[in-house]
Amino acid sequence: MQPADPSAPGDLRAYAAALISAATRGDVARAFATAGVAAAGASGGKLSLARNGALHGCAVSLAPDDTRAALPLTGESGPLGMLGLQFASPQAFGEEQRAFLADLAALTARALERAARGKAERETRTFQHRLIGIAGHELRNPLTVVLSAAEQLSRTAAGDRDKRAAARLLRNARRMERIVRDLMDYAQAQAEGRLPIAPRPVDFHELCVRVLASLSSVHPERPVTYQRGEDGHGSWDPDRLEELLENLVVNALKYGARDRPVYVGWYGDPEDLVLKVHNHGPPIPAALLPHVFDPFQRGEDHSVRDSLGLGLYIVKQIVAAHGGHVEARSDRETGTTFLVRLPYAAPAARSRDLAG
Repeated sequence: MQPADPSAPGDLRAYAAALISAATRGDVARAFATAGVAAAGASGGKLSLARNGALHGCAVSLAPDDTRAALPLTGESGPLGMLGLQFASPQAFGEEQRAFLADLAALTARALERAARGKAERETRTFQHRLIGIAGHELRNPLTVVLSAAEQLSRTAAGDRDKRAAARLLRNARRMERIVRDLMDYAQAQAEGRLPIAPRPVDFHELCVRVLASLSSVHPERPVTYQRGEDGHGSWDPDRLEELLENLVVNALKYGARDRPVYVGWYGDPEDLVLKVHNHGPPIPAALLPHVFDPFQRGEDHSVRDSLGLGLYIVKQIVAAHGGHVEARSDRETGTTFLVRLPYAAPAARSRDLAG
């Protein structure tokens, strides 16, 4: 609604509210064309943006008895463009109206700068995600060779000294493999908004036995207690679920008490398969617990620095791709528990063939 007196200052609150959600310069222009023009009591308006950071001949144009107004849009880094307004009748452009239009221009300039910063940040994140993806892809093949050689040495080592050296090599090669895998998953989740999955029939018990056997060869000194349910058949992506279970168990081994076993158990209820991974030891700090699934969270208060902090983020992405839910509970009395609920059939709309 336009002010009854076109020469009287309007109300910028509606325009400011419209600019809050303006993420791009196009959004700012649309907000100006509606809420900004209406706030000024004008019949029309236009934003002209500077090119290459320069706008020549940009000056205030508020001549009395004119139906047009032009004001420069100036940001912290220099000229951004020009704001133009068209009025249905000649304007006096008194001191109060001039101050109001200057505020309108300043508000518009700040929104344009915020949109430009947002675009730059998005472009930077896109570049970073591409770089991470490329680095992970290039590291994967040579790391596969290293891992294969480490496994061969572990099998053929004769003396105790050679066996210990081979075990250290294998342990570190597998840790590198997890880091590279997490980097690639992070880049893919950020680029596509989710992790793709390829569901097929899975026996969850067999999957758990396979993952726990692999981890026991790397961490033979750390006991893991396993309790299976009655029926663990469902339609899931087995590769992703192996990754999920491995990340949760490795996290529990890393942060749990070394003299207490890690517990892995699951059961089936009418709608979901429920997985529980528990460890004793110091709890997750209360300030960190709400952010434990955020990327690059490394549990600083636990004095552990040997990871990128992507494992639990990947866990949440895998669970979300399967249409499930994951939560973390932690206190000093009972320890730390991660609880995962997985529908027996992953949503078809979230599925995608990973071949190629």
